[in-house]
Amino acid sequence: MPSFSLEIGGIGFHIEWENSHPRDFPFRYDLFPLRGKPRVHLTVHCENGFPDFLKERVLFELKDHWALYESDGHYWIETFHSKTKQRQFLAHLTKDFSEGEVYAAPGWVSGPLHRLFPPIKPRWPFTEFMKPLGQILLVHLLSQGEGVVVHGLGIREGGEGRAFVGPSGSGKSTLAHLFLGTGGVSILSDETVIIRKDGASFFLHGTPWPGDTFRISQESAPLRGLFFLQHASQNSLKPLSLSDFPEVLLPQLFLPHWDGGRIQKALAFCEELFSSVPCYQFGFVKEQSAISFLKEAARPDEAYALARS
Repeated sequence: MPSFSLEIGGIGFHIEWENSHPRDFPFRYDLFPLRGKPRVHLTVHCENGFPDFLKERVLFELKDHWALYESDGHYWIETFHSKTKQRQFLAHLTKDFSEGEVYAAPGWVSGPLHRLFPPIKPRWPFTEFMKPLGQILLVHLLSQGEGVVVHGLGIREGGEGRAFVGPSGSGKSTLAHLFLGTGGVSILSDETVIIRKDGASFFLHGTPWPGDTFRISQESAPLRGLFFLQHASQNSLKPLSLSDFPEVLLPQLFLPHWDGGRIQKALAFCEELFSSVPCYQFGFVKEQSAISFLKEAARPDEAYALARS
């Protein structure tokens, strides 16, 4: 069967399909080649509709977006089209999320090409397959204490990584454009990043899910600072302590709400992260001075530790 492999934040995916073609494929995902062995194996089916299954237990439901069920020792994930709200994918997964059969609602090539060359095989949207389904799998696998997925802008500069965290509208894409104006900076993503631990160090990883800049990278870098964004009338930098963690970081995490044990491990990971990596509240103005201020004001680790003690 045709297949495609990729790797996001150190988690490898191997995806096969039969009697169908991915649409909009692979788009930005070809920038994330598989570097190790895949941890997730999925097969996509697109011809025979959706199988029936018993929804024994609803584990999580985000209405009109996706839902997770447990049935007979397995998981089922149901995702819906963002506009039509119709079921788009149904994934039948092993309980460790490592293998699954995915059933897709067939789509069709649209526009002039469809009139000239009617599709012979059903088509399914690869980008909508990976978001949210790929994101859900990543969150589940990482939340065994391996890492977290965060709403944030990630940059790599001089071999070091920094994450700028905040909700939509907080200025992540604005800052990304400002960083691009300085040169020497790689944007890992201006919307979603992954933080993992390797040995005693935390690392920042890019993802294929960008914001307004459409800049992404599979690169990673040692994480040297977490900056929590706040619009302000002047640039400022305030050290944060562990007691600030629930207010500033917790709302920006992708958490495995369907599994209390995994939530606890994710929170423990974040507490260690907040205790180990310099964390700041970064108030900034929407102009290039924010970047020059940041480079001058970000203090060495020793001074940072003293400032928040």
